[in-house]
This record gives sequence, structure tokens and C-alpha cells, in this order.
Amino acid sequence: MTIHLCRRLLLRHDFAGALWPAALVSLIAVASLSAVVAVAGGVYYQGWSAAYGSERTMMSRRRGGLFYRLFGMALSRAGHDTRALAMKDMKIFWRDTGQWSQLFMLGALVIVYLFNIRNLPLTTMALKNVVSVMNIGLAGVVLAAVAARFVFPTTSVEGACFWAIKSAPLSFTRFLWAKFFFFLAPLLILAEILVVASNLLLGVDAYVMAVSAGAVGLLTIGLTGLGVGMGAMYPKFDYENIAEVGVTTGAVMYMIIALAYAGITVILCARPVYVHLYFTFTGVDVGGPEVYASYAGLVVITLLFIFIPLRKGAQALERIEI
Repeated sequence: MTIHLCRRLLLRHDFAGALWPAALVSLIAVASLSAVVAVAGGVYYQGWSAAYGSERTMMSRRRGGLFYRLFGMALSRAGHDTRALAMKDMKIFWRDTGQWSQLFMLGALVIVYLFNIRNLPLTTMALKNVVSVMNIGLAGVVLAAVAARFVFPTTSVEGACFWAIKSAPLSFTRFLWAKFFFFLAPLLILAEILVVASNLLLGVDAYVMAVSAGAVGLLTIGLTGLGVGMGAMYPKFDYENIAEVGVTTGAVMYMIIALAYAGITVILCARPVYVHLYFTFTGVDVGGPEVYASYAGLVVITLLFIFIPLRKGAQALERIEI
């Protein structure tokens, strides 16, 4: 409309009247051109460089999206080698649909688990507290199964590219510790959700809640160290599907040891909780040094399940010939 008006005024030789429509048309043209240039400057070169595989494209891919940048910021205080390994593992995990898609099944498992706890026919507070202690072992079984699927194969996931880790200026001890901390946080979150939510549904007191949360936290730390260490002791690099690693002989041995570890944790928690409940219902303190020995035993066995498997795993990787 503005262009048409400007043309009519020019045809009538009304140059003064055509000045304002011409200025408006010019302003719109300049603004449109500026917007196009701004958009093209942001996307055109990236598309062109992606087509020809330039260095800028590879750097852009390494930087990744917002999620990877936030993850990198969370690891800002870690060493460069640790941060690089964690970023690599994160990208491998999310780029493999066979890995992250199982998180949906894990979410369904948590819902079913809590639903079953909620619907247990428990009528007395003593029975609820007993179930709360047994719940540590049940959570340990779930965590062991999750770790067998995700943590145990963490060394095997390197596959045919393990030679790059072998030839890198990086000790296998540091390599395995990086794997350990990478999986520890999500497993701890899962474990505490299972136990704390279950205890809230059961309505246990603060002491039993604290013992359960602390015990399952230590159990998770031990299971993570055991999974990373045994996964390095029994790696399988020649696989077609990473799920194959979870059914190897090493994985079966891991599950057996992990279930035994969960059982020992429940046994060590039983005495302190019994002393607490006995005092709560009768007012008589029947506790002794064995209560503190149980707590110390939980810490000691957790440390053993961390350091011994990681040490043995690093030694096993050192012996691998490429």
C-alpha cells in the first residue's frame, strides 16, 4: 500500500508528498535486510561448515547443547581429564537409545515399588519399623539390578576404542574413580527416593528414618564401587549390544556379591533399630557397644567394597594387551 501511494505521488510530480512514503519504505527495507543478515549470520555459516566438516563445526559439536554446558559447569572444579571422561560418558549414554530409554522402565519400577509399600497390610507401628529395616535390603536388590545394567558395563562401553584410554596419559585408577563419581550421584538419588519415600508412607520415627537413609546411602556407595571395579576386572569389549555385558559371568558374580552385601547391611542395621524400638516401647535401654560396632561395621565394609574392587579393576586393566 505504501509503495503504491509513493508511486502515484511520483507520477503526479508531487516529490514533497512522496518523501514520507519513500522514507517509510526504505526504513522497512533496511530493517528487513538487517533481520535477514542477523539470522543468516547465526545459522548459515554453521550449516555450511556442517556440510563441509570444518573445524568450527567440530568445536560446536564438542560444546554440545545447553544440557552438556550445564553438566560441564557442574564439573568445573574437577580435573581436565576427569571432566573429559565424564562428558564422554554422558554423551555416549544419551546418544544410545538402548541406554536412556530404559530410564522409563526404571521410573515405572519406582512407582510400582512405592505402590506395593503403600498397600502392605501393616497394622502396628512395630511391624512398620521392622518392614522399614527390611526395606533397606529390598532397595539394595533394586540398586544392585540397576547397577548391573548401567554401572557394571561402564568399562566395557569403551568397546573397540579402549585403546584410546590405554594410550592416554591417564592412570586407570583415575579412570575408574571418574566412572565411580559419574554414577554415584544418580544412584544415590534413586536410593534415597526409594527409602525415604517408603519410610514416609510407613510412618516410621525419625531414628529409623535416619538409620535407613544412612545405611542405604552407604550401601549405594559400596555397590557403585563394586560395580565399577568388577566391571573393569571382567570387561567385554566385543559386543553387539551393551546389554550383553549385564549377563556375563562377571555380572552374575557381581549380583551374587551385591545381594550378599545388601543382606549384611540389613543384619548390621537390625541391632541398633531393635535397641531403639525396645527402648521406645518399654523404656529399657538394652543397647551396648555392639550398637556402635554395627555403625562402624557399615562404614568399614563400605570402604572395603569401594577400594578393593577399584584397585583390582585398575590392575586388571593394566594387564590388558592391545
